[in-house]
Amino acid sequence: MDHAPDHAALIGKRVVGEINAAYRVCQTCAQGRPTHCPNRTTLGIMGRDGAFADYLALPIANLYPLPEHISNEQAVFIEPLEPKDRVIIIGDGKLGLLCAQVLALSGCHVTLLGRRQKDHAWLTSKGILVTSEIRDISPHRRSNGKSSGAHDGEHTRPGTIVLKSTYHGEILVNMTDFVIHEIAVIGSRCGSFAPALRLLGSGMIDVEPLIHARFSLIEGIQAMERAAQQGALKVLLNMT
Repeated sequence: MDHAPDHAALIGKRVVGEINAAYRVCQTCAQGRPTHCPNRTTLGIMGRDGAFADYLALPIANLYPLPEHISNEQAVFIEPLEPKDRVIIIGDGKLGLLCAQVLALSGCHVTLLGRRQKDHAWLTSKGILVTSEIRDISPHRRSNGKSSGAHDGEHTRPGTIVLKSTYHGEILVNMTDFVIHEIAVIGSRCGSFAPALRLLGSGMIDVEPLIHARFSLIEGIQAMERAAQQGALKVLLNMT
């Protein structure tokens, strides 16, 4: 909601309006989270008359002109349709690189946080932000706060953390952060092969950059040594 529509240009026009009217000068708004503004009013719900009233008012910043080719009936679906999900993938291994590409297809904003930023410039053409520094991600974009993994919810806005990697040993977690920030945690281990095959066959997922080396079977020892090197992704061993 950072746009600034011209008041005069909206007169007599069809518009759609976001229902949360934020205070816009508080810390929450400054972090880019006006829908969570603690001083907000909400159309028809809290402190602001709804659409069944004789008249209703919304701030200019909440209004968006409606294109001619979108009907009034279609326009009522705009709010739930908004692709506003922001996802941060922590870790730039094989799994992280695949997940980033798949999630980008859904239209959400994807950021890949890893240690080898320069190696993954090819992802930028897919609309994926690649960074090696958590400070490069503004607070309202974070879905996790630590480059070492999803160990707490300190920097997470209300949303979901998906744990895809397995962990060795025990991990200390501050559960209070999950309560305060209303964070859901989901574990994900094994997926289905059939949809993965369809997606791979579509050509929309690029796996070639994930292959770092190819060896013949007789070079098996060298293949294992290459796979053990830091930063190595997929190392293929030709069995024929």
